[in-house]
Amino acid sequence: MQRDEVKRKVKLAVVAVAGRPIRCEVCDEVMVKAIPIIWKGDVKLIGAETGLVSVDFASMNRLVFRHVEVAACPARRP
Repeated sequence: MQRDEVKRKVKLAVVAVAGRPIRCEVCDEVMVKAIPIIWKGDVKLIGAETGLVSVDFASMNRLVFRHVEVAACPARRP
């Protein structure tokens, strides 16, 4: 196996075990399973590289996640 493939499989295994379901605040739908990490003032979602997720701070200690696309969120569809 190549080194990149091994890294990817290890990351998938870690996210599967330690990842948390990231839910949309508006519709409460699980968007992705990931590990949120605060790094240098930004939020990194390990395991959610392909998902379109918007992240905001609701307060100093609370993150809020939403769908980026309106069509993906059942509660915001026209």
